[in-house]
Amino acid sequence: MKMTQFKVINRVSRKEQIFNSDELQTFFKYLGHGKYNNQWNDYAISVVKSKKETIFETLGISLIAVATVILITKIILQWIII
Repeated sequence: MKMTQFKVINRVSRKEQIFNSDELQTFFKYLGHGKYNNQWNDYAISVVKSKKETIFETLGISLIAVATVILITKIILQWIII
């Protein structure tokens, strides 16, 4: 099972931390009476992509780019010849 990872950055100190979903819930745990362990608005939170996802995205974009160049070249050459 793949756990999503989150990058949490303190808006004041710019300190970065990486958490999985369980650790993130603990980091922002509700203590009761309107108080939290850490305040949500003090932190910027983003999802961390795995390297595998990034490699597949790059490969897909590259294949689309090559196919587009080949298609455009073919269309231009047919247009010039006719």
